[in-house]
Amino acid sequence: MAADESTAILTSSVSLPGHTLWFGRAKLYDDHIRVTGWHWTGRHEKRIRLDNLTRVDTWSRADGPNMVLRMNDAAEYLRLEKGIMLWYWKLKELGVEVMGRG
Repeated sequence: MAADESTAILTSSVSLPGHTLWFGRAKLYDDHIRVTGWHWTGRHEKRIRLDNLTRVDTWSRADGPNMVLRMNDAAEYLRLEKGIMLWYWKLKELGVEVMGRG
């Protein structure tokens, strides 16, 4: 079974700060994170392999992004609606460098 067809480890509603995203979902799999939803121009889908991440920053704040997926050439800013600490610990368990910020 392909990774995209397997069951997600975690699933959360997500928004992209500064961008419109309706029905946004972030799903964590064993080897990637998938962010999906709808923009004004159509479907949004981004797949980020865990081995491409250099670090993930998380915050427990009330507004703005609470997770940044850092890669060598880019950063993806996300706002998870619930479960940021579950994502923090599960990403660490999967071998990703995760930094909790105040």
